[in-house]
Amino acid sequence: MAAFAEDPDPRLRAFLVEEYRRRGRNAEALEHSLQAFGARPALETYRELATDAKALGQWEERRPSALSLLHRAEPDLPGAARHPSLRGRGRSQLVRVLLWEDDPDGAWDAAAEGGCSPDLWLKLADLRRAAHPEDALGVYRRHVEDVIAGKDKRAYAEAVRLIDGTVRELYAESGREEDFDAYVEEVRASHRPKRNLMKLMAGLGPISPSHLSD
Repeated sequence: MAAFAEDPDPRLRAFLVEEYRRRGRNAEALEHSLQAFGARPALETYRELATDAKALGQWEERRPSALSLLHRAEPDLPGAARHPSLRGRGRSQLVRVLLWEDDPDGAWDAAAEGGCSPDLWLKLADLRRAAHPEDALGVYRRHVEDVIAGKDKRAYAEAVRLIDGTVRELYAESGREEDFDAYVEEVRASHRPKRNLMKLMAGLGPISPSHLSD
């Protein structure tokens, strides 16, 4: 650590933390966990920091500053507060931390404020679906557009599967089953030049009673 004080290998710091813990030197373990988290604010380093701070009974006082650092680590995406983007990392690490802490509502708010990665948006939508299907619907509608952007037959098939399955169901769960056909026509109008997609979408129709009863 003395030889590479400016940029120590994270594995070396992890080794030191574990060794200090083994020896019961919790204050020194916490010092290194704080430095590791400061150098790379992420879920992994946050969990290590929580472990060492809790061992000293300091987690409640240190947690707010750790969350504040996660807010600052990944700047807001342009226009994210108005139109949360499925692209870019945004507040991904903060979202992961809040999900780890079993705070899905806080994680949703963080993503809505600053965006997050596509996989996290889908995870948030699935967690939010039962209580807030309209929110999940918005996420999956944007996801369909991202899938279509793949511009190949596999992407188009996946997009149609999502539309005919998840999106259709979310319209029904939101009490907006009558709007599904309009949504399908909107997708068709936006992507009409994509002939392969149009062929796959030809079979999409209104919500059937079977979908509503499932």
